[in-house]
Amino acid sequence: MREAIEIHRRLAGENKLNLAKGLEILGDVLVCQNDDRARVPYYEVVEIRTKLLGQDPVVARTMNKIGDNDFPRGFLPTAEMWYRKALDIQQKQLAPKDPARAATMMKLGRVLKEQGNPTDADTMYVNAILILQDSKGAEPETEIAMLALAELKRFAPISSASDANELCSTSDKEVDAGLLDGLS
Repeated sequence: MREAIEIHRRLAGENKLNLAKGLEILGDVLVCQNDDRARVPYYEVVEIRTKLLGQDPVVARTMNKIGDNDFPRGFLPTAEMWYRKALDIQQKQLAPKDPARAATMMKLGRVLKEQGNPTDADTMYVNAILILQDSKGAEPETEIAMLALAELKRFAPISSASDANELCSTSDKEVDAGLLDGLS
């Protein structure tokens, strides 16, 4: 892998953004090969892009990739950390109803659920649903988030998205009020 990284360095020359793109592609290839070392190029991509672009959504995208790599390997605390960092950037740089924010919230909710934190997971899923319901063309993602939330709340088995929608709409008033405050 060091050799591949050095090849990317030589090809990119002085253009650090090209180097970051090449390293990101290398990380993507390693992920496809189920190789734990995908984190190495991704870390460098985050470092380069943060230095050159600051708190940019493209940096958040790479942070999400690190979380996506760590989650199935059982590195839950680090996956949570990367998803939280990505969400922090997205909350500062993207519109409040941007579907990318909802996607990160769903990923973070999944990690929180696996770590035994259903209350915070619930908050993430509901916030993701609220964003996705306002986003045009996000219907499948909304259904997925509602099904995940319903599963988290340990409702009876769900046979359709409309069942999930009905169950999700019966959430506690306190939770709903707190979530809406968090979006404003």
